[in-house]
Amino acid sequence: MAPSTPPDGFRCTSGYLRKNFEVQEKLGAGGFAHVYKCKNLVDDGTYALKVVPFRAESYEDTRREAIINARLQGPHITRYYQAWIEDGASWPGKLCWSSDSDTASDTETSTPEYIFYVLTELCLGDLNSFLAENSLDQAEKFRIFGEIVSGVSHIHDKDIVHRDLSTQNIFFDGYRKMKIGDFGLAGVLNAEGVFETSASLGNLIYMAPEIKKDSIALKKSNIYSLGIICFEIFSDFESISERYREIQNLKMNTKDATGWLKSLWSSLMSMLDENPSERPSAERILALLQAKGDY
Repeated sequence: MAPSTPPDGFRCTSGYLRKNFEVQEKLGAGGFAHVYKCKNLVDDGTYALKVVPFRAESYEDTRREAIINARLQGPHITRYYQAWIEDGASWPGKLCWSSDSDTASDTETSTPEYIFYVLTELCLGDLNSFLAENSLDQAEKFRIFGEIVSGVSHIHDKDIVHRDLSTQNIFFDGYRKMKIGDFGLAGVLNAEGVFETSASLGNLIYMAPEIKKDSIALKKSNIYSLGIICFEIFSDFESISERYREIQNLKMNTKDATGWLKSLWSSLMSMLDENPSERPSAERILALLQAKGDY
């Protein structure tokens, strides 16, 4: 397959970031991007700014995130405002990245060819920190899980697969509402309901078997990730090592249901079925929660 390149007439915006935003603090970094809190100098609003260095041959793959963000406008999706591209010298200061792998790096500071900026709403934190810092009752846990499933259902309605669904990519706002974000690895499904990829990218803990083995993602791949997230929401871990160990036990089906998980166990195990066709749809999970009166 020929590398994707910018179309004829493609031009970078020059100086838009410097003219319109004040970058205030770094919020985090992943394999491909850095995320910052920034202030819009025109409307005084604060936003999350994702910064992605890339080369010309990755143009189409990179801008796919903006296309997908623009399609999604549900209440449990992080709100998207805009995206733009500037030349690599636009970033104020050094941007750590690897010029050989198109990924963010802690060691190299070479100037990328282009920088892709994505502006979204600024949430208070991610689900991982929310679960660690809050003592939640049963009703709150069911509400949280229901909102996440609702967000996944909206994503699937648009024929999109997230591919990197995890507690680090689910966020909460000032009303404790859950919102799915970071669509950097997301893809649009083809007519057969498949998104093919040349690499198995994402968090291995949440990754469905078909992505690991065959480098294909389906709607049901997100359901597998939901199963792990459900287990985390309804479990209480004393340490990171215990969390990892218990998730591995769950995957190997050597974990017994305890506490609130007993009422969800059958549904949870079906979400983690090795066969994607045996996993329930997001709509089915929502219907089960609503029938039980839990969401």
